[in-house]
Amino acid sequence: MIHTPRFRFLFFFLASFLSPFFLSAQIEDAPAIFRELRVLDGIWFMPTDRGDRLEIWRIADDSTYLGRGLRIKPENGDTVTLETLRLELRGDSITYYAIARGQNRNKPVPFRLTTADYEGYLFENPQHDDPKKIRYRLLGNREMQVTTEGYRNGRTVSDEYVFEREFTPGAAEFRLRIGINASSLIGTGQFPADISGA
Repeated sequence: MIHTPRFRFLFFFLASFLSPFFLSAQIEDAPAIFRELRVLDGIWFMPTDRGDRLEIWRIADDSTYLGRGLRIKPENGDTVTLETLRLELRGDSITYYAIARGQNRNKPVPFRLTTADYEGYLFENPQHDDPKKIRYRLLGNREMQVTTEGYRNGRTVSDEYVFEREFTPGAAEFRLRIGINASSLIGTGQFPADISGA
């Protein structure tokens, strides 16, 4: 095997240059897959000790879905936008854009859909450090698992979030407006005094 510096440079150059083409070539029938992703439409929530985390998706048109990641603070009910999300179908590719608050100079980071199978929908951006991969997986009609994998502080890390579908949009809107989250309800068993009149 050839181990010259010139060969290694050529190998890494070609691998870096060609990897986006190989990644985008793995999905077939992007319009049909994009239609499958319509199931994201709605409100998804996950209670945590730092407040409820929500992911809200809506269909903008036949080629664009818009989303937001939010957190409701348990201490005061303030709603904090964590990220702005966008899914776009352009030709034969599907791209997931994320704008994370305070990161990447508040510019969108693109992740291309590379795999759509029984394990879910995998979006990748090998040039981004954290995350490099984002996977959405539906666990029936009621739950959605989102996993991220990236490179942080010199090591590979992954995070997992399991959201439940909010079937009553009115309840989610109520929760967002007054800042009630599952963590505070579980802790006290009561609504805030100014809401219930207690």
